[in-house]
Amino acid sequence: MRLLLHAGMPKTGSTALQSSFLAGHKKLLAAGVYYPRPVRGPIHNASLCLRLSDERYPTLVADWEGGLPQARASGQAVLNELAERCKRAEFDTVILSSELIASGYFAADEMVALQALLAPLSDDIETIVYVREPAAYYLSYFQESLKSQVALRRPHAMHVQRPWANLRAAFGRAPVLCAYDRTKLVNGDIVDDFLARFIPGRLPAGALKSVRDNSSLSAEGILVLAQVRAILAQGLDGRKEEFTVKMIQTIRKVETTLGLKRPRLRPDIAAAIRRASTDLLWLRDDHGIAFEDVDYAEIDGHPIPPEMADRPIEEIIEIDMEKCDALANAIMSKLISGAMTSLGAN
Repeated sequence: MRLLLHAGMPKTGSTALQSSFLAGHKKLLAAGVYYPRPVRGPIHNASLCLRLSDERYPTLVADWEGGLPQARASGQAVLNELAERCKRAEFDTVILSSELIASGYFAADEMVALQALLAPLSDDIETIVYVREPAAYYLSYFQESLKSQVALRRPHAMHVQRPWANLRAAFGRAPVLCAYDRTKLVNGDIVDDFLARFIPGRLPAGALKSVRDNSSLSAEGILVLAQVRAILAQGLDGRKEEFTVKMIQTIRKVETTLGLKRPRLRPDIAAAIRRASTDLLWLRDDHGIAFEDVDYAEIDGHPIPPEMADRPIEEIIEIDMEKCDALANAIMSKLISGAMTSLGAN
């Protein structure tokens, strides 16, 4: 049996891939491919983190599962069921997925432990890593941090060579590297690209509906969200997450009427991230992966200036302040209209 271990990296369409595989579980199985159903969510983090110590077990994964004991129990349950189904030869290919693996979180010895965990399932394990141009990665990470209300890391260089080497050492074969670039993905879609590359001929393009639930806000929308949340922070108490979800929904609806575009990093920040990312040279020279927006002659590993970490939002992404004001006014009008309608109904 062949086991495909999708290892990330983060911000390379992993959520779309995992959600689509879970939603298309029956179609995959009919084609001889098994994507195990996690106890919660579409990702196999709980199972693939089992060999991590309690101190190293990711807090986010444990919290998502309801606590560390529950996370370990649910992760083990998925692997136990997988082992039983493998014995019955119901399929010839298994896909497991966790972007944590290639994120840099797993140390070299933890990669070895992961291989030992999966070895009883298959003697043919292929690891797969999608990589993204580092400035685009940071922009995506920046947006998700603001939407999720987590601490924002300073701009940083790409680091893919070390986790790639650790995976190669642990699993005894080089991970397959793929560029996450919509101009190069099959049909511009991560799901179709994965199916065509790694299980060709099993399912036609478009057979699995691509599920995306973390699409971008405009730059102006990001700023409005941050400003409104800051103003109302003290009054929201324990309802920050609920408020943020509703606010994002409202912003997206209004954005479509104003024709606002996807955000862009300010050029100096994008250039600093790329200049520091010497792994871009390794990807190009050793693996034939190059990104069109990168000036490779400028890459020299120069550290990103620390003051870039303390910039306000409008100095990190390009924002049209007039459009920002128009968006804020349109949102306010929509909220007032909704409130008046609600009062009228009462």
